[in-house]
This record gives sequence, structure tokens and C-alpha cells, in this order.
Amino acid sequence: MFKKLIKTGIASVALAASAFFIAAPASADAGPNWKVERGHHFGGKHGRFRINDWGQTRFQVRRMKRNAIDACAYQLKADAHAYGYKRARIVDFKAKQVGKRRFRVYTKAKLFDGYKVRYDTYDCVVRRGYVAKAGDLRPIKFHRGRGHNGFRKRAHF
Repeated sequence: MFKKLIKTGIASVALAASAFFIAAPASADAGPNWKVERGHHFGGKHGRFRINDWGQTRFQVRRMKRNAIDACAYQLKADAHAYGYKRARIVDFKAKQVGKRRFRVYTKAKLFDGYKVRYDTYDCVVRRGYVAKAGDLRPIKFHRGRGHNGFRKRAHF
């Protein structure tokens, strides 16, 4: 009887050891991963410390995005005034972060030339809060006998 227990004990130890050696290489890769992954929650109340690909919190991104949209709107108004439009404003916009402090802003602009309202797309790239590249607006088609400066043409005798 005692001989049977020893044989079964040795067999069970051998089976346990073989299972351990088979599972050991697979568990070698499963060690603790201390690498900080981007875009995940790192604690704090209500996810305050979520970061993007460039290490910025969502509050920093929100402020930079708002500044980028404001800079693009200001540039749109300046370009529209140079083309002869009376008023210009952004109706719809979408800002996408493409770098650490770089945003690409896609807008739909409402342009008014004193006679009719026109909608146009206007895209710009904002780097560090300043417009680096701006889209083009279509020039006004002159109408109702107005000259390049917006006044009616008069005959000079």
C-alpha cells in the first residue's frame, strides 16, 4: 500500500513539474508592463489626466483648439475684407489636431458683399496660435455697375 502511494506521488510531482516547465516560457512575457500608454486614464477625479498623443490634457487641447478657431476666424475676416466683402463669419467648423501645437481648421464661411450672401469653404493651418497657411476665397463678381471699391461708377465729363 505504501509503495503505491509513493509511485502516485512521484507521478503527480512529475506531471506538475512538466506543466510548470511548459507554462514558464509563456508567462515570461506576461510580466508587469510599466510602459505609459498614451490616451488612457491615469487617475484623478473624473478623468482629468487623460492625455493625447502629444502628452496634453483635454483641457489644454480644448484651449488650444479654441485659440486656433479664433485665429482662423480672424484671418478669414481679414481675407474677406481684402477681397471686398462687407462681412464674413464662420458658420460651421471642425478643428483637428495634427501636431503638438498644430491644428487644421475646416470651416464653412458666410460671406456678405453688400448685395447677397454666399457660403464658401475656408481651411487654414494654425501653428502655435498663428495662422501658418490659409485657404483662398473666391473673389466677388462685380454686379450692378459697381467698381472695384464698391462705389457706383459715374461718368466723368
